[in-house]
Amino acid sequence: NNERQFFGSGTRLFIV
Repeated sequence: NNERQFFGSGTRLFIV
C-alpha cells in the first residue's frame, strides 16, 4: 500500500 501513497504524493502526474 506504499505505492498508493506515492501516486497521491504527486507522482500520479508522472504516471498520467
